[in-house]
Amino acid sequence: MGVDDPKTIDEAKATEENPQQPEAKSVNQASALSGLKRTLSEKELEGKGAQKLILDRNDQLEKEVTKLNEYKEKYHGKDKEAGILTERLTQINGSINSRNLLFLLGGIMVGYLPNIWNNQALFWSVLIIGVIFIVGGFLNIGFLISQVKGKIK
Repeated sequence: MGVDDPKTIDEAKATEENPQQPEAKSVNQASALSGLKRTLSEKELEGKGAQKLILDRNDQLEKEVTKLNEYKEKYHGKDKEAGILTERLTQINGSINSRNLLFLLGGIMVGYLPNIWNNQALFWSVLIIGVIFIVGGFLNIGFLISQVKGKIK
């Protein structure tokens, strides 16, 4: 193929000399120039009008790249923020589960007290441990509230 031989984009796709090369995307159908034959020779590329059109399109694409880079930066910032919030939520869920477990164990122990009333040593030890579990659950609620208030600021 010579220097002045025009080659259309469709012909370039059809030959596929390099299969690893990505395919060109189709032309925007809304463009006023979309119906024109898309071939340019070296001689036609030397014309000032073609150069101006190419430079104009290049400027448009540079603006679009700049805009897309801004969105890319915003995306990465929000993705990082989402990761941090997910980790905080995991910690809070773990704390809620431990609070529920403390209330459950304390409630079971205190609820079992009438059955062991005859054995006073066991009664008082189960009562103390059950009350400690319940108080621990309430302290965990205070911890949760402080964590949530601290994260909101």
